[in-house]
Amino acid sequence: MNAVPQTVTKHTLASQMLWPEDATHTIESVELEPAVPASVEPLVPRLRELAALGDALRSLQSVDGTLLRPETAAALGADSAQLLRELADADPVTPEAAAIMRLRADALLDGASSEEAARREAALAEPQPLTVFCGPLCTWRAKTDAGLHTVVATTSHAAGDRLIADLDASREDALAAVRTQVGLPDLGVHALLPMQITDLIAAGGEASAFPKHFAYFLPVDEGLVDGDPAERKTILFRNVYDLRYEHMSSRLAEALLDGPELRADVPPIAPLLGWLRAHDVAHGLTLPGDEHEHAAGVGREPLMALHEVTANVYGLLLAITPPWLERQRASVSDVAAIYLAEMLQYMRRGPARWGDAGAAYMELNFLERNGFVDIDELGRISWDVDRLVEGTAAHARVLAQAIIAADETRLAEAFLDEYAWGEDTAAARTAESLMRRLAAVPTALAYR
Repeated sequence: MNAVPQTVTKHTLASQMLWPEDATHTIESVELEPAVPASVEPLVPRLRELAALGDALRSLQSVDGTLLRPETAAALGADSAQLLRELADADPVTPEAAAIMRLRADALLDGASSEEAARREAALAEPQPLTVFCGPLCTWRAKTDAGLHTVVATTSHAAGDRLIADLDASREDALAAVRTQVGLPDLGVHALLPMQITDLIAAGGEASAFPKHFAYFLPVDEGLVDGDPAERKTILFRNVYDLRYEHMSSRLAEALLDGPELRADVPPIAPLLGWLRAHDVAHGLTLPGDEHEHAAGVGREPLMALHEVTANVYGLLLAITPPWLERQRASVSDVAAIYLAEMLQYMRRGPARWGDAGAAYMELNFLERNGFVDIDELGRISWDVDRLVEGTAAHARVLAQAIIAADETRLAEAFLDEYAWGEDTAAARTAESLMRRLAAVPTALAYR
């Protein structure tokens, strides 16, 4: 797989809101290489054509969704609708997926709401040979709250779906192990939402802008935040996640992590998926007296950072429990190496700017300030498995008191005061290296 780096030297206003303005950003071009079933392979040219139409239609939208040339946009929408209907009639498409595609085609033709299609897609829990999104999607809230035209075509990835199912089946055993490790016998979890593992076949419009997502949360990303929480799902692009780790996270780790590495015979995708599913589970953790929404007084991004740091820390503890390690076919060291590499990837977005980047910074800041890792003058992190696990468990206990079962905003504020972004910390040296010294490592991927 060849990668062609391209340095970005000028940003639009929207890009400036998404990336730190004073950092250098690099985009690397990669082949998606999806595992396309034989039955879907003949449809790939049409899917790429639909994505190209999506690029053209999105180019006619301003950032608030206003169409700059409505007549041209209508013609592109009509062509897209015709392609959608042809795809809906194809043999590999299931009846429900076909019905959803036709609803999306109707919305493109007459400007009707795509709400029914969005809700039916989110409620469709079974893996699909072909899923096609074609319509408005909100990808980055700092860019706009408007739905911008998007095309995404995916196919289910059976091995990934089996791994998630196996992890979910052993969730209670994993949670019991975490309860024992952190001394919280009453730790519980809300109902878990489905996660479908797919391969991305084609992307157009807003989905092809920068930076790109490796997963969507439905129907929320289609602008529907109300309704039954049980009728939601995550759709994850396995090949994009794998490529992001290969071209971005692993290279950051090679430059900044001094400790055990992911073993050469362990495919990174299994611990990546295991860690992410554990993170997903940890977002639903509860304790008696659970009042963590009291933390809302700290502000939008700080609140997000608090939720993300809790999910990250407890997610690691879940991912390294014996039941989940067995299913990932990985060791504690393997999962820990993945975790730290991904921590660097998120921190690079700017800890003072994004909640998930701020969460990654707080994780590292907690570990360093409490003696669980060491950071040198260039921000390189020295770590070992035993200290990292001990530090993560200690962090989990602090978060249980400050966030999960907190009944006052002041507890969350105190945690932020102690560990949130500060320029005079060892962790800040790591952030500085991530955003400047390692500028040659791509910030985003482009798909060929």
